[in-house]
Amino acid sequence: MPNRFRIVTWVILLVAAGLFASRFLREPDIAVAEETYRFNLAQEEAVKTGNHVVYSRHTVSNSGLPTRDAARHPWKSLLSGATNGAPLQVVYVHGYNTTFAESIAQGNYLSRLLRQWTAQKYPATALDFHTFSWRADFGPDKFPTAELAAKAQSASLGAFLKTLRQPASAGGPPPKIILITHSLGARLVLETLSHQGHDADFPVISALLLVEPAMLRTSLSRGTYETFKGDNIMSVRYDGEFFTALDSVPFALATCSSTDDALTQIFNPTPEATEGPATPKLNAPLGLPYYSATEAEVFPDNFRLIDLSPGRYIDMALPSHDSLFNASGRRALWTLWSRLLRQTLTPGAPTPKVEEKEKPPA
Repeated sequence: MPNRFRIVTWVILLVAAGLFASRFLREPDIAVAEETYRFNLAQEEAVKTGNHVVYSRHTVSNSGLPTRDAARHPWKSLLSGATNGAPLQVVYVHGYNTTFAESIAQGNYLSRLLRQWTAQKYPATALDFHTFSWRADFGPDKFPTAELAAKAQSASLGAFLKTLRQPASAGGPPPKIILITHSLGARLVLETLSHQGHDADFPVISALLLVEPAMLRTSLSRGTYETFKGDNIMSVRYDGEFFTALDSVPFALATCSSTDDALTQIFNPTPEATEGPATPKLNAPLGLPYYSATEAEVFPDNFRLIDLSPGRYIDMALPSHDSLFNASGRRALWTLWSRLLRQTLTPGAPTPKVEEKEKPPA
């Protein structure tokens, strides 16, 4: 009997040991290992390029709703040295379905180029570059969840932006702040401006660049359109949810391109009416070209929408929606950044046309 008891005991111990080993000592998943490797490389590069990374990924759950940690720690810094108090603060906010490592890599690329170009155009102007990495990578078919997450993390972005409002020296002017967004990052920024932009401690945003914004046109514009109601024609007025937020920024640019098939897949614009009065595509994304808007559609006066579709501007066409982050988009990025700097650092200066012939430095 004692021998049988010892055998049973050993069997239980061996089974428990096997379960423990399978749970805690198994080899890591290949995808997780690759992402960790990319993350470490991106983090090392961030130090070299001066890309300060802050994040709010811990503040939302898998359903895109705020976690308990959201109020206590709205944002965290990945690398030390948040800001050196430069007179120009640049914040990049990435787009939909972007991993932590990818967001850092995109920020590294932009930080390196924008620092170089700014030094050549305005050598006396120093800048601090920040990447705000938020949780939007719930999967390619989870866009509504990412939209919820954008709203939930807007408080985190606002809390971080408030730390940038202090001047470099006592009594000096506050820094100029430029926000650059990609895709759904526009939603996060506009949610922030809409809900916190009027706070007394919120900084003045000098300029805003929305690259291929995953936003509905009617969320940023005001206007009327005509449609049918039974046999009658009726006029419907709409007031964009973020019109006021966009209008609060002195200078704002947005790009659109017919090559951005991602926006088409997400929003699936409704075809225009073939009978009766013209009906605008009310659910068309802002980041796609739109040549049939009615005259009643009005954007803020400070806002410019630039069409970068092939053939629209020489040497500026973007072959894919994410090409601002590789060599093919350097021409467009150079032109857009030049306009932002001109409007931010020398307001009132004449603005050349988008198709200016000046080339980006090598």
